[in-house]
Amino acid sequence: MDHSAQTTGGAGGSLAKNFDSIAPVYDATFTNNVSARLQRSRVWERMVESFPSKSHILEMACGTGEDALYLASLGYQVEAFDASQGMVQEARKRAVDDPRLNQSLGQARFNTLSFEEMESLAGLSFAGGFTNFGGLNCVADLGQAFSGFAEALSPGAPLLICMIGRFCLWEIFWPLLRGR
Repeated sequence: MDHSAQTTGGAGGSLAKNFDSIAPVYDATFTNNVSARLQRSRVWERMVESFPSKSHILEMACGTGEDALYLASLGYQVEAFDASQGMVQEARKRAVDDPRLNQSLGQARFNTLSFEEMESLAGLSFAGGFTNFGGLNCVADLGQAFSGFAEALSPGAPLLICMIGRFCLWEIFWPLLRGR
């Protein structure tokens, strides 16, 4: 499945360009910070509990691929999408260099696709789906996004969603405690 030719139009296009601009530094500024690592470890536990072992999983708003690469290291087949071409490029680079994938039978594939374009995934029957760290916070029509998931997931397949609130006290106070 190659959705790399897909483009993000409409309101998502300008937002995707914003993420394109931060893609090269995203891991250094977000993925690798203490708060994100702690949150992500809880999400990973939940994914492994919820998704059938080594199954075909859909990820939307994959960013630089951290979650997809983790699942692939456990033997899952992950189709991961992001509206930002820059994020997808970073994820593909990481996939080539990720040592966890050398000993696994899983795979993570990264392509450009927005929530608004999910209708192109209809009928693919993924065994589970997820979006982590607020991808849905960037969507104007949540109903359309949920319909896209419903059409792409097998009946009864779990869908895990991580929404981010407008304010996070931890992320306000942590820099202050460090003198920033």
